[in-house]
Amino acid sequence: MHRGYTKSWRKKYSGQTASRGLLYVGAIDWFVGNANWIDKYHNGTLILRGQIVVSRKMLSELWKVSEQTTRTILKNLEKDGFLTIKSTKSGTIVTVLNFDTYQPDCDADQPADQPTTNQRPTNDQPLLYNYKNYKNDKNNNIYGVLPNPVLVDELKNNINNLYNRKESTKWSDKEIKKLKEISKRQDAMQEFNQIKELYESGYRYRRKDIITLLNNWTGELDRAVGKKPMPKKYGI
Repeated sequence: MHRGYTKSWRKKYSGQTASRGLLYVGAIDWFVGNANWIDKYHNGTLILRGQIVVSRKMLSELWKVSEQTTRTILKNLEKDGFLTIKSTKSGTIVTVLNFDTYQPDCDADQPADQPTTNQRPTNDQPLLYNYKNYKNDKNNNIYGVLPNPVLVDELKNNINNLYNRKESTKWSDKEIKKLKEISKRQDAMQEFNQIKELYESGYRYRRKDIITLLNNWTGELDRAVGKKPMPKKYGI
């Protein structure tokens, strides 16, 4: 599935932030490419368009630098006015300022010699599905269509802990595919916490492995919130 597109302004290669080095230009690209392009919930907290939940440890692992270097990069990006950082119970929320400059909600500034969206071949159309299309099409199933990599990793780590699976154990393609589907749900992390609470309450009929849990996510969630009766053998 195409993950959409962002504009890449040449001016980012000049100016104060770019003068700090290529690592900063790369950090700008990373935040623009991974920030929410639509509002989405994370662990019960609404994360707005242009925002992303991160941690220094996660960023340092992704960027292949030390946590101290990551801290310095974030501090300078905030100083330069590219982003703001806010610590919350749900994690550190980074807001890309002027996000619409990098991810516009329309096809403005399109090169004159480039066909407009409705002139392009049908198989190219998904690349141009943007925020404006989303706002005009709220009743379709596009909400959360792009899995947030931070949320996917958080769900993965929490499920690993729930099943005592080692972090080094590789997930199967089927598990990853199903996990990404679940991550598109509006309250995916909150749902996991409800299932976790059920499993840690002495519930004897928890799913035997991770893929079975993922395939039966809705059913387990219904049991966790009391919408579905427990198995008769459970004594209820």
